Amino acid sequence: MPDLPTAQESGLDGYDVTTWTAFFLPKGAPQEIVAKLNEAAHAAMDAPAIKARMLEIGVAGIAPERRSPEYLAGYVADEIARWEGPIKSAGLQVD
Repeated sequence: MPDLPTAQESGLDGYDVTTWTAFFLPKGAPQEIVAKLNEAAHAAMDAPAIKARMLEIGVAGIAPERRSPEYLAGYVADEIARWEGPIKSAGLQVD
């Protein structure tokens, strides 16, 4: 959509929103399962064919230091804190 102005061009200074994807397991999932899934996800993201395809479709990879379950837990907590106020003030809710 080349004629659509960016958020910045529309006057929304500091607007920074990205999409992300993660695997979530039930609370209390065995640590060895979490580690095995994390290891498999790392291997897939680091595979040359996957990296090339992601770049081809405009998807930036995630740095290895940001791929741990601990990092994800902190990131999710930060995102909840970041969006809770705007969502509640707008009166939005899940149906």
